[in-house]
Parts: sequence; C-alpha cells; structure tokens
Amino acid sequence: MTAHMRSNQPENVTLEEVLTDLEAALYGRNYQVFLRAYRTQYLLRAPAEAYVHEALGSHVAPQIEPTTGPEILGAVGRALQWTLDEHSGPESGVLESPRFTTLLRRLLVDLEGAITQATLLARFELSDEHHPAYPVYWDFAYVIAGPQGGLVLVGSSSD
Repeated sequence: MTAHMRSNQPENVTLEEVLTDLEAALYGRNYQVFLRAYRTQYLLRAPAEAYVHEALGSHVAPQIEPTTGPEILGAVGRALQWTLDEHSGPESGVLESPRFTTLLRRLLVDLEGAITQATLLARFELSDEHHPAYPVYWDFAYVIAGPQGGLVLVGSSSD
C-alpha cells in the first residue's frame, strides 16, 4: 500500500496516484493493468485528435467519436471490475476489498469532476502499433477537455 493511501487523506491524492495504485491492486493471475492520464493544456476550439497528438505524439492516428460523461464513467467502471475466470484476472477478493472500492470511487469522482467542467468528450481507438500498452482483455481511451485543461485517459489490460 502506498504512503498516500495509508495517510487516510485520499482527498489529497492525484488522479495519477490513484491510477498507479489501481494498477498495483489489480495485478493478478495472468493479468496486468495499464492506466495512464496524460495532461495537456487547453487547446481552444481544437478537435479531440489534437489532444491525442499532444499526449501520445503526432504519429498517432486515432479513430475518434463523440461520447458522453455517463458512457465514460460506465466503461471505466466496468473495465476495472472485469473478471474472466480463476486463471485470469485480479487476485481473489481484490474487487471486494475496501482498498479497491476506495480507489475506484476516487477515480470515478475525479473523472466526474473533470467531465462536468469539460467542453469536449471523445472516445478514441488506437491501432496496436500506436497503443502505449498491449490490450488483450479490455481497453479504453478518452479525451476530456475544457478550460481546466486536457486529459487523455488510456487504460488496458493484458495477460
């Protein structure tokens, strides 16, 4: 457990720290999770692709489509609570643990706050060639941007 989770002050934890803790908590049987938040400046009237390029490089050619806040929150929540069988997935009991519940709640609250302030919400897909990790079981990628700044959220799991 990291120091900031032991401090009993999760309200002071950054989104990046929550993602790092979730990665560690979900590491399991034939299962590894990749979670990253790439921060960018607000790009006035820029399309979602500009945020992806700023975060992941101009060589990336994502397929982008508009999305909604509830779709983002639902997809992220479902992905992080994914299980397959006793041979692949988080260790037994992790998804029911207080630590995981706290981390997931904190992530969703932080995302909801960013979504509420956003003027641009988009879902995107990356080719295997441009994905920063190797997705096997699930993946998601979103742009959440507004005057507070840009956030490119990428998550995936592999074996």
